[in-house]
Amino acid sequence: MSTQGPLLIEFPSEGADRPMFDALLEKPGRLVTDEVLRQAMLQLAARVALIMFLVWAVSIIFEPNHDAARLEVASDTLEHGLIALGLVMLASAALPRMHLLVIGMSVLGLGVGLELLQYAQLAPGRLEVRDIMANLTGVALGILAVGIGEVRSDEGHDPQGADGLN
Repeated sequence: MSTQGPLLIEFPSEGADRPMFDALLEKPGRLVTDEVLRQAMLQLAARVALIMFLVWAVSIIFEPNHDAARLEVASDTLEHGLIALGLVMLASAALPRMHLLVIGMSVLGLGVGLELLQYAQLAPGRLEVRDIMANLTGVALGILAVGIGEVRSDEGHDPQGADGLN
């Protein structure tokens, strides 16, 4: 930690560079503290991680000779659940203003859509109900984990001191 005061950056309130900072700032000309900058960087990192995870998941889905059973630990059903869990958790970090249930339903829709593509033989594999159930389980666990984390985070940053510690 630095012994200096908070990092303050003043962004232009108008001009050609202004639209670039609108997502970060709520009011034109607002001073940005290191905490706001840190949150913006974490959100950017989460979005990059989400994109990388999606690229990896899609590459596995459409790999013509993908055989999850070749690994002793993983199976196709386990992969579905873990990918759904990861997508919910990464999407909730990357898109903090999107409602958690919308994220969960979107991930579940992607999983069901994949199974329908397999049923139509447009993607390798075949329709399996247990894969849809694994997607549902992964989404539920992701929503639970993120929801608990949000509640704990809210309690940890109680400005009123209602927890009796202040």
